[in-house]
Amino acid sequence: MTNNFRFKSVLASNAAADIDDIFVVRKTLHAAGVPVEIDKPYTSTELFDGIRDFQFKHGLKVDGEIKPGGSTEKTLKHYLKFANLTRCRECGVLHGGVHSAFLCADCFGKLRR
Repeated sequence: MTNNFRFKSVLASNAAADIDDIFVVRKTLHAAGVPVEIDKPYTSTELFDGIRDFQFKHGLKVDGEIKPGGSTEKTLKHYLKFANLTRCRECGVLHGGVHSAFLCADCFGKLRR
């Protein structure tokens, strides 16, 4: 399960975030014991505080950001199996089930066009 996961874009307070990335990080942080709400489809101060808390507890650089391929993403992967995520039936990416229980936001959007 963890081998295919990779954030689509940087998750930072000063950058636009992918909705699937938001749900994946919320559910994964929650599975790692970080107190964040798992059902919010947007970024928030609470989410970035949770990322900083996770980074601090794991000896990572504390910047409140998750970069694709970065150390925070790599460390989060250890908790994915506990995060109750769904794999997209179309492309195989892990997602939080925001738009569909079976499709990620990208594949769901393609169907709606």
